[in-house]
Amino acid sequence: MHGIAAEAAGWTNGASLDAIKLHGTGGMGHGTAVDPLSGYGTQSPYTLDLGIPSTKLIARNWA
Repeated sequence: MHGIAAEAAGWTNGASLDAIKLHGTGGMGHGTAVDPLSGYGTQSPYTLDLGIPSTKLIARNWA
């Protein structure tokens, strides 16, 4: 994660399906985390190259 402390956790429901996903970062500024190296996002003032495609992860869990 490019020098940013990160953690991930998940909780499942009674059917063993993901119910909650948590991705935490420490030391991240104000903005949306992107991962330009994998093709997800471009760094700009409010999109931060943290090696996490946050919008992709959110969309995957909402699908």
